[in-house]
This record gives sequence, C-alpha cells and structure tokens, in this order.
Amino acid sequence: MQGTSYRPALSADIETAQGLARWSPGGPTTGPVVERLRSHISQDLRDAEKYVASLPSSRRRDIADQTVRYASQVLVRKQCPSPAARLLIHAKLADHVHRYAQAHRATLPRQAAERVH
Repeated sequence: MQGTSYRPALSADIETAQGLARWSPGGPTTGPVVERLRSHISQDLRDAEKYVASLPSSRRRDIADQTVRYASQVLVRKQCPSPAARLLIHAKLADHVHRYAQAHRATLPRQAAERVH
C-alpha cells in the first residue's frame, strides 16, 4: 500500500482529530470533526471491503477484515464513553479504511488492462 495518496480534507481532519484528542477532546469542534471522519469512512468503506476480499487468506487479511468490520460497526454506533477515544478511533479508522480503499483502486487500471489483452 505504498504511495497511498490522501484527499487533503481527510489528512486535515485526521490531524485535527489527533490534536483535539490531546488538547480539547470535549470542545465544540469535536462533533463536526467526528462527523467529517465518519463521512470519509463511509466514502471509502465499499472499496476497502473489496480490497480485503481480494487478499489471500492470511493474518494480513484477517487484520484488514477486522478493521473494516469494526469501521462498519463504528458507523452504526454514535456513542463512545470518552471524547478523546472517539476522536482517535475515528481518525485511525479513516486512515486505515482509506489506505485499503486506495489499494483496491490502484488495482483497477491493471484489471482493466488485463481484460483488454
């Protein structure tokens, strides 16, 4: 998954969430940042699931599968006992799900070329 590119808004939201978790987890900007991270996760989740499905059976696939399943569960639940944990969980999931989605998208041009030849 080397060379993963980030949408600028995603990168900014991850950094903001990490800063808020450290310095002001219960502040008024926490909610909007978490909602934007949830939106990023939702946008990338389907492609991340496709990436996981494409992996051979291995520990790597198990970890990716657990991460994607957990992201799906987090999207359903809105509550977390700690505002800092909520920020960090959403930031980390947005990061991983985006990486998996980008890995899947990177295979699309190759798959299309293979079908042509």
